[in-house]
Amino acid sequence: MGEKGFDVPAFARRRIGNGSNGSATGRGRMGLALLLSSAVATLSLLCGAAAATGYVNPLRGDRYVTGRTDMGVDFCMVAGEPIRAVGDGIVLGTFPNWFEHQPYVWYRLTAGPYAGRFVYVAEQITRIARVGSHVRAGQPVAYYKRSGTCIETGWASARGSTLAHITSGYREGQVTPAGVAFARFLMSMAVHGPFELTPTTKIKTQSHRQP
Repeated sequence: MGEKGFDVPAFARRRIGNGSNGSATGRGRMGLALLLSSAVATLSLLCGAAAATGYVNPLRGDRYVTGRTDMGVDFCMVAGEPIRAVGDGIVLGTFPNWFEHQPYVWYRLTAGPYAGRFVYVAEQITRIARVGSHVRAGQPVAYYKRSGTCIETGWASARGSTLAHITSGYREGQVTPAGVAFARFLMSMAVHGPFELTPTTKIKTQSHRQP
């Protein structure tokens, strides 16, 4: 991942081919229109459901690329973009050196159906919210730093460990049940994928990413 601008990894690139003749092109455009219409309708339903719970998309618009699902979900963003609280909460703690000398922050949700659950944001972040501060849904918890290994966000525990670590354990690159659960939570707030939604083999191991 480059240090300047916004590098789009291979997994984020898509191509839509043109038809070889006018009729094929017309059918393709009609199919694309139907697909887009269906996608808009689905996103509207998801946004409505998220609004009803008081939770919001922690990322901004389309200015991010979704990476792998592991302990949580990885995202690459544009430098300076905020990573927002998904709901009202209180910032509980930080680890300054979690992975590749990058920080980790976690907060407890205080409202909505997931009140009492904990969320972490880690790695390529800066300007982290003060420990003990109360945040409202949509307020920044941190900002995307200019360089690093992108960010990871997911379910945490009260003491800050990832939920994946204390439940299934984690091996580098493993798709964990906790990661899948958080991916589905993000999907309910209209965060776009692709997401990996099938956990891989559970192995109880210590991750080098754990504090």
